[in-house]
Amino acid sequence: MLITKYDPYKMEEVTVFVPITPTEYYRIVTRYESDESLEDIVPHLPKKYKEYLISGLTPTLYDYEEQQYENHIRSIMNERID
Repeated sequence: MLITKYDPYKMEEVTVFVPITPTEYYRIVTRYESDESLEDIVPHLPKKYKEYLISGLTPTLYDYEEQQYENHIRSIMNERID
């Protein structure tokens, strides 16, 4: 399903294909009223798409940030080993 959200980093609206059904999207949009969590609605959905639905952070940027974080952790671990 194509979903358009405001990306706070690009400061513009971005449309992304998120692999969910219209029914799941409706449940996500109304989850506060139904007291459902995103994880309960779409447990199969990768984290990068969940983040997009929550914050508008695009999956591409999420992948980049995740890689940067992993590199940072690796460098810290390498410093401790040396």
